[in-house]
Amino acid sequence: IPNHQDVLNRLPLILVTSNWVKDMYVRDGIRPDNIAVLPVGCNTSRFVPLPRNHPKVRAVRESLGISPEQLMLLTIGGDACSKGAREVMQALSGLKGSLPDWKYICKVWPQPRTRLQNEADLELAAHLGIEDKVEYVTSIVSRNYMPYLINACDIYVAPSRLEGFGMPQVEAGACGKP
Repeated sequence: IPNHQDVLNRLPLILVTSNWVKDMYVRDGIRPDNIAVLPVGCNTSRFVPLPRNHPKVRAVRESLGISPEQLMLLTIGGDACSKGAREVMQALSGLKGSLPDWKYICKVWPQPRTRLQNEADLELAAHLGIEDKVEYVTSIVSRNYMPYLINACDIYVAPSRLEGFGMPQVEAGACGKP
């Protein structure tokens, strides 16, 4: 933002997703009078709770190698680190033996920066001894897939370090996921 203050301050309107994002723009020198908050929302006719035995939910779990009795934890984001995946892995490694069989899926966007972060995150998983329980999914998928992916999980996990948007949390909530 600091590198683009002049351009941003000349715009007639900047839409941001939360008051937090607006505060970050203002903190970084952008005039508050041309920033409007457009709250996050989702299509609640598509993001609805579905049973685990729904054919598409079952297909997602099978494609990820999640057995019917396994607990599926899910984090979604451009990268998983900023969503708190490293902290989740540390917590999960400390709970060895006290959890039912589980798998932690991190659905991230494929890009060079994310690839480097994924490698570092997977190194941490190996260091913690949970590399067989953690999977990074980096494929580009349709928005039509997302309600089924979220419904495939048992718990949506995102103790975010930095969250300016929050769409996956909104969608997980609409699907009834804790």
